Amino acid sequence: MKKTTYSNATLNVVLQQTESITTDSCPIGIISRNPEGQFLFEESARRCRCEQRNPILFDGPYLSLTRKKDGRYSFNMKPVTCNDKLNFKTFSEGVRKDIKQAFEHIQAVQ
Repeated sequence: MKKTTYSNATLNVVLQQTESITTDSCPIGIISRNPEGQFLFEESARRCRCEQRNPILFDGPYLSLTRKKDGRYSFNMKPVTCNDKLNFKTFSEGVRKDIKQAFEHIQAVQ
């Protein structure tokens, strides 16, 4: 394993909770570097396996948002049970709200 150290680097951190990072916490997420040489760490929305490739950055009732290694974001729909209780208007409004919240997360990191 080759280790690399970046001196005088700027690191922007986006946490899921409003709490600050303590000395004993270890947030799970993804780190990326933009063309200007600044680094961005985005905490995963839920605790999961450390080796997960695309951590979940937003986890709503209808969809989740992940970020791929190449920097692109991906929306992932959750399974839907089609039965008499499924209301199209309620479902579509819930999906719209989840997409809005996911885009707010994307805008917060840019």
